[in-house]
Amino acid sequence: MADKYSFYPGDQEFSDPIEEKEPGNGYPEGHLPVRYRCKQVNVTKIGGVPTFNSDIRKEYIVDYVQRESAAYCKLQDYVFQADPKDFELPLEEMKPLEYAKEDVSFQISDMGTLTAINNFRELQQRWKAFREDFIHTFFYQDIKNVNEKAAADILNAGDKEFAKESSLLKSYDKNLFYHVLFKDYRPSNTNDSLFFLSQIFHDISLEVPIVHTKALEEEDALIYRSVGELNREKINRNEMIRQYDAIYKPVIKYNFTEYDYEYRIRRKIDRKTGIITSARAILIESVKNNYELISQFDLKQIPL
Repeated sequence: MADKYSFYPGDQEFSDPIEEKEPGNGYPEGHLPVRYRCKQVNVTKIGGVPTFNSDIRKEYIVDYVQRESAAYCKLQDYVFQADPKDFELPLEEMKPLEYAKEDVSFQISDMGTLTAINNFRELQQRWKAFREDFIHTFFYQDIKNVNEKAAADILNAGDKEFAKESSLLKSYDKNLFYHVLFKDYRPSNTNDSLFFLSQIFHDISLEVPIVHTKALEEEDALIYRSVGELNREKINRNEMIRQYDAIYKPVIKYNFTEYDYEYRIRRKIDRKTGIITSARAILIESVKNNYELISQFDLKQIPL
């Protein structure tokens, strides 16, 4: 079976040897460091009119370690803006946690997917340290003064996320950077599906089967596409309508129409190294013509 990265045993598709590292890059032999920049734009539309948008930009170093079947990811830079501006405050307050959480080492399967977090205990300690500082921030205290349960829910969500390695792995997979880099996109993976909760409706489970294809072969690169379509047989449409009528219809005025979820990722792979050099992901959850949540994520390799 072909592996996702050329430096994993058993790979057939990316069989060319890894180019020797350039002198002076500071990484030992057997390491393949890559610098990525990515941009994620999130937009909420009501009746086709944008009511919220955020622009999040990050830069990472990812060090693929051949002999250890591991990848070390470190967030280097993180900038953002949001409209309305009020949404920038929670992003700013959570910024230290982003840097703490995104300094992480993973074990990678022979398909290139995340299987374990090597520094899990350290990440737990970082969460505890952040938690202790966070409860003294103006942002947290302001929420607590208005709604103690909402403030407690923030802490409980973090406690739950960092309690188990499996929970934290799921959290990384929801982050589009890790999802794009470490999600199995082999065309031979015919049983791939995403299972998650709706962002529009409370406690509504979704299943999105994914089809992976090799879309294009170039001289030095391969292009893969992953496309997902909602499994409509497994959605609770009556509950969606009930929630829509209670929450959204008083604002939007129009009746519930049709619920949909779109999932599309395009990845460009370097033939020689087997690493992703650029990618674009587009995710859209919507009630047709009424309410849309749109995320577009772009990733590009840049010089070290």
